Amino acid sequence: MITKTTLSELLDRTVWPMGRCARHDVIIRYMGVEHYMATGRLHPLYEKLAAARLATLSRNPAAVYDPERFPRTIKSFRDRQTFQPDTPIIIDSIGRLVEGAHRIACCMFFGIEDVWTETHDRKGGVEHFDWFEKHFTPAELQAVSDKLDELRQRFVFDPLAAEAEALEYPPNHQYDVRTLEPRGLLVDRLACLRQHAPEMMEGGVDLLDVGSNKGLISICLRDCYTHVFGYEPLPRWVDFANRVCHAHGIMNVYFCVGALGEITEPADVVYAGHFNHHCYAQELKTGQPTYTFMHQLADLAQRILVLDGPFVFSDATLAAVANKGEWTPEQRAAFTLDSHTAAISNDFRLVRTGPSGTGPRQIAVYTRK
Repeated sequence: MITKTTLSELLDRTVWPMGRCARHDVIIRYMGVEHYMATGRLHPLYEKLAAARLATLSRNPAAVYDPERFPRTIKSFRDRQTFQPDTPIIIDSIGRLVEGAHRIACCMFFGIEDVWTETHDRKGGVEHFDWFEKHFTPAELQAVSDKLDELRQRFVFDPLAAEAEALEYPPNHQYDVRTLEPRGLLVDRLACLRQHAPEMMEGGVDLLDVGSNKGLISICLRDCYTHVFGYEPLPRWVDFANRVCHAHGIMNVYFCVGALGEITEPADVVYAGHFNHHCYAQELKTGQPTYTFMHQLADLAQRILVLDGPFVFSDATLAAVANKGEWTPEQRAAFTLDSHTAAISNDFRLVRTGPSGTGPRQIAVYTRK
């Protein structure tokens, strides 16, 4: 079946797939298009690739390299500025590219975003770097690697950076998608976690990040845990965080759409960041027993629970919650660190508190008794 997809999705699956070597042959073909459009001649590296593939990979011993075939394809894409569904890109069942590298290169150069694919039983072609090492010099391979970095910047990181700007809220969770360096208030948040929650920052078997937002705290701790799971109710933030992981080849951090009450799998360490006031407001609004959310967190944490958020229901806290309502002074006064701690005191002890780096909010570290 022929399926319409976007060029960006196709590149993620076939040209620079996570967990597999990038398709350097597609990058060289892109260089061929680029050089041809600038000079009227194909790039020397493309001609070298074509000759090497013909000599080592062709199933037809009588096959002859046709130097005019690729220029005809380039001119066709230049003139049409569209991708024809009658010549789809062929991929195999696990997403490897089988046929269509020249057309992908043309789409990349001319900015043709809508492409057509068809899945076949045939297995994908050459994508191992050692083949290129046998046929290209180190300097030539460096030129290809530089072009790969340039194209990943254009097709992967530039769109992610633009989306990050559109997802600026909340201001306490901003970071550079290219370098994974925190920005703004998130710098202080991470510094405070290192100081006041060393048990979490030292790592363990698995980490559950409840309310993972756009994902950086989970991503920052990827080397400290075997697996990191982030749960966030907003699908757009989950999709963004997963695409950041894909762009950086991070394979042990997973983000899922889900609220606290929907999480069933426990973890060695649980981090709950800046959402306890939302849970409390929801409980008041729906008539649930207050601090039910603390029992849910305690059920998930096998060893350590780190709570990072406000412990005073101030006017600023009320303004930030999604579940608006009219709260009595008694209800507001009952929102305290002591009340949070008392709710799980049968199973957990409070071992440390400290500032969270975001206004009056605090970090509370609990360990299982």
